[in-house]
Amino acid sequence: MLDIKCWLYKIGIFFSCLVFFSLSAQNINENNAKIYFQQAESQLKKDNYEKAYELYKSLDSLKHSNSNINFKIGVCLFNSTLTRVKSITYFELASKNVSEKSHTDSFDETNAPVTAYFYLGKAYHYNYEFYKAIEAFQIYKLYIEPSNTDLLKQLDRYIEICNNALELMLTPVNVKIKNLGDKI
Repeated sequence: MLDIKCWLYKIGIFFSCLVFFSLSAQNINENNAKIYFQQAESQLKKDNYEKAYELYKSLDSLKHSNSNINFKIGVCLFNSTLTRVKSITYFELASKNVSEKSHTDSFDETNAPVTAYFYLGKAYHYNYEFYKAIEAFQIYKLYIEPSNTDLLKQLDRYIEICNNALELMLTPVNVKIKNLGDKI
């Protein structure tokens, strides 16, 4: 009885791998693009940014000018171990076509959400492009309701941080680092 269960288990694993690899080997086209999008959305919700990136990148080859897809690729690059600097390109593309009514979880959506400006500002900040970061945060503020004081304060704080960084970069300080030994 144990041998039959083991044998059935191995067959189940084999067929699961076969189905997975056959789906992975398929080229993306108009017919299966929606499935790729749904899989990418699922991976993004699980914070599996590398896998979501691969799927969105496949969709990007089919829907290159889609700001929503560019936004999603940017989010994956920004939040993963992949380089954050690469996210700037995708957030710049996404921010060219934003909408306050964007439904980012919809396959048919072509507009990016206005939060693309927030992510763009953060990406610029990480790349020491503080003037551009300030500009992106200020554009994002234009979309925020005045009643959303917490978010407006947060954006003002990010702008303040960028201004502080610019000021500090104008007056660099020479620092000498000395090893104080093993006993510390």
